[in-house]
Amino acid sequence: MNEPKTLNERIIQCRGFIGKMCSEGRCPKMSIPANPDRDEDIIITRTLNDAQDELIRLRNENEYLKFELEESKKKEGYHSVQIYQEGVDNIVDSQDPKIVASTKTVMNNGDPA
Repeated sequence: MNEPKTLNERIIQCRGFIGKMCSEGRCPKMSIPANPDRDEDIIITRTLNDAQDELIRLRNENEYLKFELEESKKKEGYHSVQIYQEGVDNIVDSQDPKIVASTKTVMNNGDPA
């Protein structure tokens, strides 16, 4: 069997395994002795573990980057201004007074602030 290489490809493969198990009313295909490259239970478990590890890594990286950005803003004197655009809240970070002023204009429905 040609095992997918990326985590995303492996997740798609596992969805296929689970779909077949459900439609066929069966358990995962397993062999004795176990074959980690072919046994569905091992592939699904390994993929879920890898996905969980990647999710934790990305969350930690995101928290670190948010912290670093906030620290950088404090040191460099950035200003954060919330604007509303097409129903989506956005944050504009700028030291440029023109950007801050135009953001305030948007916030006041086009009227100068």
